[in-house]
Amino acid sequence: MDVEVYGPKERESIISFNVGGMDPHEVATVMDEHGIAIRSGHHCAQPLHERLGESATGRASFSVYSSTDDIDRLAAGLRGVQRIFGRAPATAGA
Repeated sequence: MDVEVYGPKERESIISFNVGGMDPHEVATVMDEHGIAIRSGHHCAQPLHERLGESATGRASFSVYSSTDDIDRLAAGLRGVQRIFGRAPATAGA
């Protein structure tokens, strides 16, 4: 899956990312239509986004009530977004 994750490798509960050059706002809209809530924007970190050369990112947040099923749904949703925009990975089931 062509997802770029920003930040340290060891994280707490927030992950900022972009999907294969797609607009993060469009990604968030499609995910929402499939019942998966993520945020999109600059997340009050405009200087960092400027330094990264990104106008916005998507952001997923996790908490104690998040389950592995939630993470699996997020990953499946991101693969679905890639298929919708014609950027699915070359291998099936990726």
